[in-house]
Amino acid sequence: MKKLSEEQLIKYLQINGLTSSSQLAQIFAVSTRTIKNYIKKINEHVTEKLIHATSKGYYIAKTETQTISTRETSREKILTEKLIYLLTPINKYDLAEELFVSLSTLERTISKANNELSKFHLKIVNHENTVQLTGLEEQKRVWIREQFYHETSAEFLHLATIQASFYGYDLDALKTMITRILNENNLYINGYTLNSIILHIVVAMERIYDNNQTIHTVVSEIDERLAAEHRSAIAIATYIQHTYDIQLKETEISYMTILLKSKTTLLNYAEIKEDLKDYIADESIQLAHQILQKINDAFLLSLDDEDFFIKFSLHLQNLLSRNREKQVALNPMTKEIKENYPLVYDLAVFVSNELEEYLGSKIAEDEITYLAFHIGAYFEHAKINQSKIFATLICPSYYDMHVDLSEKILASFDDTLTLKKIITEVDAPISNLNQELIISSIPLPDTVDYVKITPFFNERDKNILTKSIKKINFGKQQLKMKKVIEQYFSKELFEKNRHYESKYQLIHHMTNHLVDLKRVNQTFEEEILRREDMSSTSFGNGLAMPHSMEMNALKTSLYFVINEEPMLWDEEYVQIIVMIAMNTSERKEFRKIFNLIIESLDNPETIDSLLKADSYEEFVSCLVDSFQF
Repeated sequence: MKKLSEEQLIKYLQINGLTSSSQLAQIFAVSTRTIKNYIKKINEHVTEKLIHATSKGYYIAKTETQTISTRETSREKILTEKLIYLLTPINKYDLAEELFVSLSTLERTISKANNELSKFHLKIVNHENTVQLTGLEEQKRVWIREQFYHETSAEFLHLATIQASFYGYDLDALKTMITRILNENNLYINGYTLNSIILHIVVAMERIYDNNQTIHTVVSEIDERLAAEHRSAIAIATYIQHTYDIQLKETEISYMTILLKSKTTLLNYAEIKEDLKDYIADESIQLAHQILQKINDAFLLSLDDEDFFIKFSLHLQNLLSRNREKQVALNPMTKEIKENYPLVYDLAVFVSNELEEYLGSKIAEDEITYLAFHIGAYFEHAKINQSKIFATLICPSYYDMHVDLSEKILASFDDTLTLKKIITEVDAPISNLNQELIISSIPLPDTVDYVKITPFFNERDKNILTKSIKKINFGKQQLKMKKVIEQYFSKELFEKNRHYESKYQLIHHMTNHLVDLKRVNQTFEEEILRREDMSSTSFGNGLAMPHSMEMNALKTSLYFVINEEPMLWDEEYVQIIVMIAMNTSERKEFRKIFNLIIESLDNPETIDSLLKADSYEEFVSCLVDSFQF
């Protein structure tokens, strides 16, 4: 029997979730009326209702909805939180009393908690009449940080979010100081990981301050290569001791040094170019060469740029370090990059696969996104994904009007348009012009397909030219799609409403069908699943594109399954599934096919039309028409 108080009632509901009034009355040995009065009184003391009522009982809302299924998870987490801050074992009878559970329920909760804790190499040991959480201090800190990420559910790790949980520290000042210290030591940390570093440090400060729980793992002697990181760690530790009177031991400073090594890069790229091996390990340089060569072999894509190679090698060096130290650079933009730059992301998956084989361990999805950042930045710089339209400009040379007009056009359309020829003679022959677009400031014969603008290139002219460029590009894409369909898609590779309970069952069906058609080998399903295991191939907009990283299909094929009823594909619901099988001889077409499908399905109206298609012929027509202007 528990003594009823507002605090005890709130605590019980936080731990146990949805509970009926009769159960509460029995637990606290009072009437149901008393329970209702207490709940009313509690809700009157807060601005927003704390305890909610349903036909099944009372609960405290942690999210918009609370279900019975969250009860055990909450109890396991509360149990771990309780034990992780204790230095000595706790009597299990006292623990059961605090958690409002029986001994048998406590035993089950410990067992379930240990299933999750095993991922962190931690364990709750139940010995005789006592319970204790065992494991390395650094692993306990990893668990605390993971809970923080999970609870905040923030798309980005904002400093204000950390500050709200660790209100005893001035994190703005800490961030400013860390940034200054790193700059003084010629180290750079990007905005996505700086706040992650701060969370690492503030958790360490909190652990040391509360219970003097420091890291005792012996760290090997600091290498000369880590001089800048070690100086930075010492300076940060000095600031923490001076500001908060918290002393970080040498093991903590060594641990922070390794942390900075895995999350920072050198600022002076020009200096690195002079002597690469002074700053980047031979392992990282050789690995970068190998991976870029494999990208070229697999996709016929050469990422040949000195600056890119240096930055890529540095990133690989940091990634290898993080992987070996069991750390991950968390990235909040995985979903966005995956949906908006699927080909870039897929190349990053290819790179991470090579790294997994090299390291013999798994690369986290957040790390894949950082690889995509590097590859995407190179694509943007080199404009690999851009195909400019070749145009001719016709404009009389009246006081160099043609020069002024051409400069204005290129200023607005430099990324999409190339003026291959400028004609200034009014009577020049134009019948033999072999350009995709003719722009003229003077009227031309009706037999000529051209775009008429004014010599002054106003906003109206800009809009006219924008529409014309879009129309030409849509026409190009439509022709490409027709060619792709003719070469790689056929009636036997189209199915509608092929429903399965899981993506694995559907993948099994599709791969078997391709095997029966003699388009792939028996190993294709295994290759597809290997790619899925690295990162889901659902790319948003209700689309999944399962494919292999090995381009060894017997015949390049596109296999479409469309389902009117959405199916869950990992964390996304999909209705259109496109399985891609590529033959090595046509690997240069992979980028084109991949992008074409993504672009064609980047419109909700197109997806609606495709889902309504009752036949292969209707489906093909909708695909081609998706590029109509």
